[in-house]
Amino acid sequence: MRIRLLAFFTIFTFFSFAKEINLVLSYNTFYSEKGYTYFELYYLLDPTSLTLIQEDGLLKGGAEITVTFSQGDQIINYDKLLIGVAQDSSALGQGILQQSRLRLDTGAYDFKLIVKDINDPQMKPIELGQKMRVDFDFDSPHFSAPMFLNEYKKTEELNEFSRNGYDLYPYITLGTPYFHEGYTKLSFYTELYNVNKELDAEEPFLVSYYMRNENEGEKINKYSGYEKQSSKSVIPMLKSFNIEKLESGNYSFILEARDKENNIIAKDSTFFYRFNPTNLSFDMDDLSTVDITGTWVEKLNNFDTLYRYLDCLYPISTQVERRFTENQLRGGDIENMKRYFLAFWKNKNPSKPKDAWEDYYNVVQKIDKKYRTSIMPGYKTSRGRVYLQYGEPYLVESSVAEPRTYPYEIWQYQVLESPSTNYQVNKIFVFINYMVGSNDFELAHSDAVGEIYDPRWKLRLQKRDYAPTSVDQDNSSWGVDRSGSKYDNNIILGGQTNSQRDFMGGGGN
Repeated sequence: MRIRLLAFFTIFTFFSFAKEINLVLSYNTFYSEKGYTYFELYYLLDPTSLTLIQEDGLLKGGAEITVTFSQGDQIINYDKLLIGVAQDSSALGQGILQQSRLRLDTGAYDFKLIVKDINDPQMKPIELGQKMRVDFDFDSPHFSAPMFLNEYKKTEELNEFSRNGYDLYPYITLGTPYFHEGYTKLSFYTELYNVNKELDAEEPFLVSYYMRNENEGEKINKYSGYEKQSSKSVIPMLKSFNIEKLESGNYSFILEARDKENNIIAKDSTFFYRFNPTNLSFDMDDLSTVDITGTWVEKLNNFDTLYRYLDCLYPISTQVERRFTENQLRGGDIENMKRYFLAFWKNKNPSKPKDAWEDYYNVVQKIDKKYRTSIMPGYKTSRGRVYLQYGEPYLVESSVAEPRTYPYEIWQYQVLESPSTNYQVNKIFVFINYMVGSNDFELAHSDAVGEIYDPRWKLRLQKRDYAPTSVDQDNSSWGVDRSGSKYDNNIILGGQTNSQRDFMGGGGN
């Protein structure tokens, strides 16, 4: 089943309200053998974004959430729940997961979300609406969208996460699923529907699941599996992969159902990112065999110059190369530094390593002139690093004299790719100059994977206008459009109102 969203939002992802209640909302839809479709909503709440009260040694609070699905004036289904907080301060960094499960037949709906902080009686409930349509193919075999899981366990007592004898705790992410090195297991749950309408009752068939490396377009056989099934109306599947050694890259998770003649009767593909630098290595033996005799690198005998040359490689290096460069800089062995420098550029351009270096260093020098500060070379500044890592931005919006804000720049990239990150599209970077009068613009926020993500970036931008005692303190004017304010009305953010951008969280992955 798929949900088609019709208004200006693309999908439920991140909500950062004027009060700074941070809520990630995801969903999935399923079909019951009893003959109806139902809808699951998954809420991940940041407890630090609520008003919390100290009581009995714990910080307590909660968010009251109401969701409704209506057609005209009639409410078709709804749920009201309280996501409560009662945690020690040391546990507040962990998000709180909750779930709603509602019967929802096919058709068009008006969806409404209402959120209220229970410890703030002065706060007006926040309401957000969305038109949507639910469709389901009742005739053709197909998979439900795979639900990636943080964990699962056998059900001991039925609860809102229970399904087919297991408690399933979904992995909630902003936009495209992203699995960092901390994830050593990829678990998923899916359901296969309507096979009985393609095959005879109880006729055997095969379901396979595997990963495909999208950088190379190849199936990865060691990350694959299969099982035999018999034709039914609903077939649940719960499986896991060990991905501890799965390298960084762009992947697709593929599900296929094939009949006994090997014909595909159902297929689904889900794209995800993997970032796993700990699985990469650099061969020291190869480095020791690098011969610099007679090369352009041999004459680089000034330690400070060579140090700077290696240091400026950071933006275009992989995570492993960055760590290795840091080791060379700390070691201070000039011969090893020269060997590594030559090996680095031979790896980038085997036939013309010197030309590749000179082309890059020409850009480094231009960046240095444009972005250097009194204490920092251009390549080490935020703008310089981003420019060298991702290239020239597609569009730049800047403001140096806007009332009530620090000077800032917003960069937009249509396409984003570098040795240390995955391929991404339509990403922004927000740089703020907190030291007015200097040339130091600090990266405050980006929706790119691997970069600083801060939904409070507009609040920090306004600090010149007022001085809160805490970074979490509410700004009464934040969330209110100001006529002529460039950060509220600019080309990159589409001239949207604050509420629109906040609903989308300033972007996604």
